[in-house]
Amino acid sequence: MSSFKPPKRELLVKSLVYRLFVILYEALLALIVGYIGFNILEFVAVNNIIKILGYFIVELWWFRYLRTRFMLLEKIILNRIRRKT
Repeated sequence: MSSFKPPKRELLVKSLVYRLFVILYEALLALIVGYIGFNILEFVAVNNIIKILGYFIVELWWFRYLRTRFMLLEKIILNRIRRKT
């Protein structure tokens, strides 16, 4: 059983992109809440729902990004094997 350990650089980029999304959405949510006038309980509920959905979307995007890279690598390897035979 092999374990895939992503490089530290990719983990750093992923965490920075996710943190940027969180900061942007919190600023936007604070602006919207200021205009609408949610109470604290509603704000916490909306904040947590958006965080969960945001994390899920980033994970799906990142998986698609990695899968595309692996498909490209597979094509390169297969082309090299075909050339040798």
